Amino acid sequence: MVSTGAFCRNSTISMAFFGSGRERRLQPVHAACVPFGFLEPNVSLIYSDLMTSSLGMESDALDPKKHSEEGARWIRSGRSVGEFEAPAKTLNSILKKVNAPPQIDFFSLDIEGVELAVLKGVDHEVYGFTWLLAESRNQEKLNFYLTSLEYELAEQVSQHDYL
Repeated sequence: MVSTGAFCRNSTISMAFFGSGRERRLQPVHAACVPFGFLEPNVSLIYSDLMTSSLGMESDALDPKKHSEEGARWIRSGRSVGEFEAPAKTLNSILKKVNAPPQIDFFSLDIEGVELAVLKGVDHEVYGFTWLLAESRNQEKLNFYLTSLEYELAEQVSQHDYL
């Protein structure tokens, strides 16, 4: 299982891998996932807890700054909306670094508008996902990309989440 989320200042990606005998490895990675060809060493983000947004990347969020401001209600006491940077890495490079299996059973992708950019940072000839749960505000664009990789839409599970 791989789970990504735009939920904290250090841009953590949590990866849990299950091996033989249900052995579990949890490996948090601190990075902002980017597509292949992204040239900057870091990604600028606006912290807003559950609605932290990336700046300067292909996004289906109309206005990442406004989106983050709307997320201020989720911020815990003592914290505030603010900009920060995280190291830019492709998901492919992260999967390789943590010795991820080539076939990942479940991938949850919810990073406030840049899901497609993250998917464009995976070598789909090397890594595949049995089940992919992705948030998207532009399901047509996401579906077009994923069907080109021979994935099928199983169902819409909420307003913006697709399996």
